[in-house]
Amino acid sequence: MTKTKLLRDLRALDTRLHSTEMQNFFSTKTEPTRARFVSLRNEVSQQVSKLTNAELEDIANKLSELSADIESGIENLQAKLDALNNTVAILNTISTVVGLVGRVLAFTA
Repeated sequence: MTKTKLLRDLRALDTRLHSTEMQNFFSTKTEPTRARFVSLRNEVSQQVSKLTNAELEDIANKLSELSADIESGIENLQAKLDALNNTVAILNTISTVVGLVGRVLAFTA
């Protein structure tokens, strides 16, 4: 299981644990049972938050690693767009920037 799938599955579980169906089901149970449910549900929510933060930290690290290349690519693209005289250069520069940002996003998969 990948980190992305784990996070997706935990988010789905967290949503289901907060559903009206679950609320109604546990509302008929004893106080200790309801308290345990709430405690465990909160633990799932905390795990989702921790994994989300770790994922964002991974993205930030990758972004930091590629930051200079992305900035250079964007500046280069801005110069090409300002000149508006070389279609191939504009498209190639857009492709470079999109590729670099794609590398940051691919790191999260």
